Amino acid sequence: METDNQSTPFEKAMAGIAVERQYQNLKWGSPNASGPHSVAEWLLIIESELAEAKDGWVDHGGERRALEELVQVAAVAVAALEQHGVYHEQKHLNYLFENTGDSDDYRK
Repeated sequence: METDNQSTPFEKAMAGIAVERQYQNLKWGSPNASGPHSVAEWLLIIESELAEAKDGWVDHGGERRALEELVQVAAVAVAALEQHGVYHEQKHLNYLFENTGDSDDYRK
């Protein structure tokens, strides 16, 4: 994956997750098309992916393999949110509004 040298670390991370989500959609279908999972099922899938990240750290020489797996963890979490929606803690929304003055993007 190529990223723009001007991209922030956050933008690079989000781009990596987006690429992984595209891969997952091609392999498994979209979250709704492949048969909806319950939140509990998504948590088990995420837990499995996290275990692979831990194994990657221990068994395969550290950071690179673990980070590759963490992208998958994040992408699976995004798939769960695509299916079930995004909910924010009110205190987080309040903090963002107080510190940015812009709550429109966060309260939808």
